[in-house]
Amino acid sequence: MPPKAAQRLKGQALIAMQAFVDALALYGAVKHGDDFPRNRQCLSLEHWREACDSHHLSSGDGESSKRAAFHKAWNGLQERGFIRVINGFAWRCEE
Repeated sequence: MPPKAAQRLKGQALIAMQAFVDALALYGAVKHGDDFPRNRQCLSLEHWREACDSHHLSSGDGESSKRAAFHKAWNGLQERGFIRVINGFAWRCEE
């Protein structure tokens, strides 16, 4: 489901999406297979999580806090139709 034009990101969702864009520029690649889009670069969740950590997505310093903040952020972005995650890789739903 594509995002609605009126939706705006803020808070942790905005930080997570900026981290996604930055990591995609460095590590993005078109994945091959039926599960992935042919016209979009994909990003591993591992690279995205590292970028989120460097963008200070979590206010806590512990691994558990960072992991929870990342999981909450990407789930929220997926539910709102900004990104799609399959098999450990994410891509933007709309450019």
